[in-house]
Amino acid sequence: MDLDDAVETMSGRDGRRAAEAEQALFAAGPPGVAAVARGLIDPRPHIRKACARWGDHHGTDGFVPHLLAALDDPVAGVRREAVHALACQRCKPVPLTVDLTARLREIAVGDPSTRVRYQATWAMCAHGTDDATRTLLRRMRAEDHEPRIRRLAHELLRRHDPAYRAEVDARARLTYRARTEPDPQSPRAETA
Repeated sequence: MDLDDAVETMSGRDGRRAAEAEQALFAAGPPGVAAVARGLIDPRPHIRKACARWGDHHGTDGFVPHLLAALDDPVAGVRREAVHALACQRCKPVPLTVDLTARLREIAVGDPSTRVRYQATWAMCAHGTDDATRTLLRRMRAEDHEPRIRRLAHELLRRHDPAYRAEVDARARLTYRARTEPDPQSPRAETA
């Protein structure tokens, strides 16, 4: 199979043929990687998206610059696939060694697409957090205009920020007590 044809096939609707093309590109080694890299700049968005998705399973440190370029793609679906490919380590044969946390933080607050921002927010915490990321998550939790992003920031903070988790748990205990303990001002409390 011609490698450029394999890139085309990989972006098609036939899942079996797409998987075969993906494997053929991977098996071809550097020429296959070069074909996928060319696909990331193809004028057709579905080709670019498939090539970014290829990077999720077969991307290496050498492929990272191509995925980084895809983060500026005009199509949100391509950017989202590139973010996922850069962040997801479990699908790759060898984990990436490049630290992309700072770039993912930029995308999490600056991308015009909520879906891309959501993916980048998850991705920047996929392998732990640092103080800058926790600070950004707190800001996103308090200020982001998108409820879905605020909820994700809350969940990630509960998972990665012990101080935030303690604050949330303390508020929850106060709310629970307020609902379950009798109010001394109420008439029912006097009769008990």
